[in-house]
Amino acid sequence: MSRILNVPCTVDIAQTPEALYAHVDLEGIELRPGDTVLIHDAPTAVDNGAHVVCQRHATVTRAGWIARLWAKVTAPFWLLVHD
Repeated sequence: MSRILNVPCTVDIAQTPEALYAHVDLEGIELRPGDTVLIHDAPTAVDNGAHVVCQRHATVTRAGWIARLWAKVTAPFWLLVHD
């Protein structure tokens, strides 16, 4: 049984000569193996030299115990494949 939570989040994106990154900070929740996150209305592009920080909402779908177990078992193999 999956549990769906709606939480606020902070989206931080930079595309500058010093940094290229995108981070999301979910407020008041810690992710567990197998959980999925959907950020609503997140920026998809940032101009060169720009740094954007914005507040959005995210939908977190909690994984059931089988999906959590599967994520824990298969994670080491994903590291080998994508290394």
